[in-house]
Amino acid sequence: MVKGLLIDLDGVLYVGDSPVPGAREALEALRRRFKVRFITNTTRRPT
Repeated sequence: MVKGLLIDLDGVLYVGDSPVPGAREALEALRRRFKVRFITNTTRRPT
């Protein structure tokens, strides 16, 4: 039984500064059924 989901941010929910089409709706549907947490493997260096 699935109790929760880990969702990557970059490339899944957004690309650059733009949301992925349909990501908001998909996330809302998932949150109705599961606990959702966000992760990322994107490295960022301060400028």
